[in-house]
Parts: sequence; C-alpha cells; structure tokens
Amino acid sequence: DIENGIINFIGNAEDRIKEDYLRILRYIRFFLNYSKQTHNPEVIKIIKRNIEGISKLSSERLIDELKKLTKSNGFIKVFKDEISLELLEIIFPQLRNLKDLKLTKQLLTYHFQILLQFQAFHFYLDQKKY
Repeated sequence: DIENGIINFIGNAEDRIKEDYLRILRYIRFFLNYSKQTHNPEVIKIIKRNIEGISKLSSERLIDELKKLTKSNGFIKVFKDEISLELLEIIFPQLRNLKDLKLTKQLLTYHFQILLQFQAFHFYLDQKKY
C-alpha cells in the first residue's frame, strides 16, 4: 500500500494500536511522509478512541518519535493536514501553538523581504550620491 501512497496499519488497526500506542505517532509520521491519499475516516476514529493510551508511554519514547517526525521531510505538511495537526495537539498539548508558529514564520519572512528591499533601495540611493 505504501508504494501507492496508502497508509494503513498491518492487520486490525485497533489491535495494533493497543499493542503499542506509539503506533499512533508512527501513523502520523508515515502519513505525512508517504501518503498520497486523505486519511481513512475509520482509522482516525480508531486512533481518537485509543489516543488516551499514549499516556501509558514513557516520555522518552514519545520524545524520540516526535524527534523522528520533526526531522522527517514530511513534517512541514503538518500545517496543511488538519487531522494530523489535531492528533499531535492532543498528544502534545504544548504544540497547540504550531499554527501560530506558521503564521509568525510567514510574517517574519514577509517583513524580512520588506527590510531587504528597503536596504537595497537605500544602497541604490547612496550610490546615486557619488
């Protein structure tokens, strides 16, 4: 399925998640990196029904998987994927500001571009004096 951009659990999704709740985060990472489809609504229902199981995991395992996710090529897609973002915000409530971070990055990029144009204009004016 992954070759076709379809992300699924092997076997019964609910059983796989209950075996290791970290698979919820792995699903998000694989989805963002490899999916060419939308989320399967049934899989999302199962994930949401079992998401509290994440609290049974050690913080080390959670942080390790979060690092893998943030270092992955697909992480930037989280801003376009409301479902993955929602799941991450449930698992890591401290990430609720990710949407604001994206907006801040856009604003900073815009202001930086304006500043560069302003500096280029001043440089041009300074050159005209000579």
